[in-house]
Amino acid sequence: MLEAAHEGLIAVNKDQQIYLMNDSAKWLLGVKGDARLPLALEAVVKDNQYFSLEGLDFIDRLVRVNGRNVVMTRVSLAEDNTATGAVFSLRAQQEMQILSNKISQVSHYLESLRVTRHEYQNKLSTLAGLLQLGHKDQALELVLAQSKGNQTQMDSVRQLQSLPLISGLLLANIGKAAEKGINVDLTELDGWAELPQGLDEEQLSSLIGNLFSNAIEALAFVKRGFIRVVMYESASEYVLAIANNGPIVNVNLDVLCQLGYTSKPDHVEHGIGMHLVQSIIEGASGHMELDSDDDETVFTVYFPRHSVRSESC
Repeated sequence: MLEAAHEGLIAVNKDQQIYLMNDSAKWLLGVKGDARLPLALEAVVKDNQYFSLEGLDFIDRLVRVNGRNVVMTRVSLAEDNTATGAVFSLRAQQEMQILSNKISQVSHYLESLRVTRHEYQNKLSTLAGLLQLGHKDQALELVLAQSKGNQTQMDSVRQLQSLPLISGLLLANIGKAAEKGINVDLTELDGWAELPQGLDEEQLSSLIGNLFSNAIEALAFVKRGFIRVVMYESASEYVLAIANNGPIVNVNLDVLCQLGYTSKPDHVEHGIGMHLVQSIIEGASGHMELDSDDDETVFTVYFPRHSVRSESC
């Protein structure tokens, strides 16, 4: 029955011994298939703090075990109100990342619809008022101005015709930023002829969405906020940068990308975004740099145009 489960399952007793483990768990933890149970937990897991039997149970916690990012759930076992062990389920982070990407896209689409609906309700109310008052010329000017604004937004992402998800994501974020009084500059958005090897459009969407959302949050208390999006390619690499004029970031990039790190007072459901961004970048053999001063904070991502495997062929 254990082997029929897709996720990895581990049962640990009060003596910190693994007495049940399916093949999925062995694969995730790098345990040999013919390993005989029971096994001392410390002999299998380098850092076994997440397998502690103390504290409350948890669901879908993102942790790093044996150099691999996994999503873990713990269910304690007890007899006569005394803890006797626990069962842990493990799933590869990539599975959750794919789901997170899809949820993120849906969230952006919903946010875009909400902003657009709110904006058009205001415009229609104004238009109706002008027509009722007989100001036909002003009503026409309002309609033409709106049409011109929509066309300007569409023109700003025309270089991304081959990446519809990214185009939609940027348009949604432009609307979200505009609602908060933030100006978005896409004049340096040249686009890419193709995606880097090891990176699909959903992953790129998640990457941009997280960086853009962070930029909007950084400008929460800035009066004249702006976000600048840069996207171009050179002979050797693909470059993506998202900049904002928010407060200086004094934290090292490695710390920012640590699993669980967050500057937000509410730690629930935070501390994952930048870690996922870093995981996506590393998965495509890229790297990210952070430059922050009094004028601007810039996150710049670089992907090689040719993978090491392609160059060696």
